Amino acid sequence: MNNRGLQANYAELGIAEANLVQAGRISNPTFSFGRLRRGDEVEIDRSLMLPVMSMLTMPFATKIEGRRFEQAQFRAASDALAVVDATRRAYFSAVAAQETVKYMQQVKESAEASAELARKMTAVGNWSRLDQSREQGFYADTTVQLARALQSHVIEREKLTRLMGLWGTRTNFKLPDRLPALPKAPEEINDAEALAMQNRLDILMAKRELAGLSDTLGLTKATRFVNILDVGFMHNSYQDAPTSENGFEISLEIPLFDWGGAKVSKAEATYMQAVNRSAEMAINARSEVRQSYAAYRTAYDVAKH
Repeated sequence: MNNRGLQANYAELGIAEANLVQAGRISNPTFSFGRLRRGDEVEIDRSLMLPVMSMLTMPFATKIEGRRFEQAQFRAASDALAVVDATRRAYFSAVAAQETVKYMQQVKESAEASAELARKMTAVGNWSRLDQSREQGFYADTTVQLARALQSHVIEREKLTRLMGLWGTRTNFKLPDRLPALPKAPEEINDAEALAMQNRLDILMAKRELAGLSDTLGLTKATRFVNILDVGFMHNSYQDAPTSENGFEISLEIPLFDWGGAKVSKAEATYMQAVNRSAEMAINARSEVRQSYAAYRTAYDVAKH
């Protein structure tokens, strides 16, 4: 809740929702006014144009934007889960780094005592200079390791602080003294691959993107010849004439030079690009599940050993 980067990503939901609402609204009509003078005669032209094509394609556009809004929702959820995962990892890393510092402090104290004992034993002739140098070298090495452990602890704690979005006095949070105990038995993989196919948000987003691109392709094919169609009402009046002229006007795009083939080809290529990327994502997801489980089992076996 304090992560500002995540809060900024949530703004994408508002943008996508605004696009969805905008797609469901009729475009504003266009009003034009003209005044012509010919000698003493004055002609006034008025016309009101309605975008018919946008009204006809509104259901398709609304459906497409609805798909994009769902994608934005999945993307926001994915961002949230990514922050949760990173924070959880940072939490355990910070606790482990803190525990390592305490361990290295104990090692340093022991090494310091051994080095002092070696100095005294060498002074009375019971130890050689070589034995004393070994103890002194071990003490120096542990001092360096303690300094590195302290620096690692600062890095891991600050990483957790950034992910939680804390500042000021709130950065003085306390962590547990120890990591939790190792589970008695490792978890089994079971149907993890199938669960990944059903629940991974990137795969769900890819499915929604495919559905949206399919609708876009259909809309592109439907409007490849006529993309602009406006119908308007006209009213002309004259200064000295007792009557006025009324009529209508139709504005239509004539597919004389561009028959829309390039637009359709681009939409088809975009759709096939998304199909192949989605297939690649599914294959990679299954592989990543198996790889992650192998890493989990290795880490568990090493920790237990």
